[in-house]
Amino acid sequence: MTLFATFLILLYCLGHSYWNFLVKKSDNHLIKIVKFIEKPSVKKAKALIKTKGLWNSGMFFARKDSIINNFKKFEKKTLKNCYLS
Repeated sequence: MTLFATFLILLYCLGHSYWNFLVKKSDNHLIKIVKFIEKPSVKKAKALIKTKGLWNSGMFFARKDSIINNFKKFEKKTLKNCYLS
């Protein structure tokens, strides 16, 4: 089973940077990502904050073998370059 997790942050206000938001849906004790919104407008970002949308912190958690197996499956050229470097 391949499992990736990302650390999400609940925002209360906008900063001066662009934010990437994730819209969430509760599923038991885990949060399932149902929609990714890339760099929303300020208006859309404010609406997402009000609905408790989550920000992608850019930090991920996965087992080493899971990452390598996904690279083997989806990014063979990148994996090859990693081995050659």
